[in-house]
Amino acid sequence: MGGQFVSRVMVLGLARLHREVLAQCLAAHPEFEIVDARDGWNDAPLDRIPAVDVVVVDTPSLAESAVPPCLRQYDGTARIIAIAGCDDFLGAGWMQAGLVGLIPTDASKEDLVDAVRKACAGEFVYTPVVAAKLLSRLACLSHNFREADIVSRLTFRESEILEHLERGLSNKEIARNLTIETATVKNHVHSILSKLNVKRRSKIPQLLRDLENSDGPLYNSRIFAQRNKSGATNVHRRYFGH
Repeated sequence: MGGQFVSRVMVLGLARLHREVLAQCLAAHPEFEIVDARDGWNDAPLDRIPAVDVVVVDTPSLAESAVPPCLRQYDGTARIIAIAGCDDFLGAGWMQAGLVGLIPTDASKEDLVDAVRKACAGEFVYTPVVAAKLLSRLACLSHNFREADIVSRLTFRESEILEHLERGLSNKEIARNLTIETATVKNHVHSILSKLNVKRRSKIPQLLRDLENSDGPLYNSRIFAQRNKSGATNVHRRYFGH
């Protein structure tokens, strides 16, 4: 090969015929070495993942649940090219796994080779339309993470008190309902206002309504204060698993 650099490629696909055709198409080019062609979804987990530069995935969907389990074993280190309908909703799990490009299902063999070649060179492979959708998805995720950060700032006791503040209760009423000292409630309220960057407690209901009506997760303070058996709020469990 005259010292030509060879890129290691793995092909994943539910249909054996499809993945074998994809593998043969790429193997016809000496710059690619096919290290594996497998199911990816139904096969047993890999005891030892092969070193690869790019993984080509013929996927029926771009939903979160459709990410092949074996891709997660790479922990984002593999560069992934997905062959799928470009109108599909793009789950965040694909980006976390290392997605760098999408190829439409009506693409040619030449399109496939060109996309894999670009991915091996460290480039991203998206049409302008897909790139716009991806940026929109990333913006949505960023918005969600910012809102999740609001939840992470509050202790469980503060989330309980926040629910009472939304209802317009005074410090004395909150103290009586939670069986704690009024001075303790006052300290918690001061902390809540600081963490949520709100100057007056009267602004809290509007803040919660804005969050509830946003595109991100639901942040009604009634959800904050709902206990479960572990003693954590539902919102804390949703984001932090404890």
